[in-house]
Amino acid sequence: MKKSNVTLGIILIFIGIVSILHKLNYWGLFHFKITFGLILLFIGLIFELRYFTGRSDAGNLVPGGICITLGIFYIIKPYFNFYFSWQIFALAVAVGLYELYYFGNKDNGTLIAASGLTIISIGSIVLNTFNTVIPAWLNSGLILSIILVLAGTYIIYKSFK
Repeated sequence: MKKSNVTLGIILIFIGIVSILHKLNYWGLFHFKITFGLILLFIGLIFELRYFTGRSDAGNLVPGGICITLGIFYIIKPYFNFYFSWQIFALAVAVGLYELYYFGNKDNGTLIAASGLTIISIGSIVLNTFNTVIPAWLNSGLILSIILVLAGTYIIYKSFK
């Protein structure tokens, strides 16, 4: 019995069950976006299990983390009104890199790349959310300019004191 045949069989069974649940509209929850998220989640779990069972190296943690993060995002996305999407892709890569750093090689370059992607994606999510909540004339560029003016005023005030 080949292990690749067993893996292929498990994948086909999973896709078949998800497809059956989709066709039956099980609990009214399954539609394509959730089905796609479940497939990504399953693929990510396969990558993770291959590493944690010792069948592959730590390099499988990156695509595993990416697939799991995107799978979770696509599962919950239909139930919430998200105003962002590309940030999640950057955050998914960061999650994969964090897993590689934590369980794998402990390379500082990996940690720096993951941290940079996290800061960029979460910062952009916060700014996008902030822009949808505040009035149109009071955007993040104006607020950043006000913060710079206040910081400059504070520095000048402290230098004369």
